[in-house]
Amino acid sequence: IAVVRGEVIEIDSDEEDNLEPCITRVQAMVLCEQLAGVVLKYGEAEDLSELSKQLCCFHAHLRRQEFANAKQRTLNTYVVGKG
Repeated sequence: IAVVRGEVIEIDSDEEDNLEPCITRVQAMVLCEQLAGVVLKYGEAEDLSELSKQLCCFHAHLRRQEFANAKQRTLNTYVVGKG
């Protein structure tokens, strides 16, 4: 409402320093897939190629980061405690 009235909204400096994204990599990958579908459905012909390519590249980048940060479990985590 304050924005509609043209009032100034002050933001705490702590909020400005927080550069962490508010979504996870997995959520971002899902968004890339959804946006790619929306581009195909609603986009203009000249927009499709470049935007689809950029979304695909960004999705691949996120997937590489996800795999790089994944932790592999050993069989001991499943076997220990069983028996």
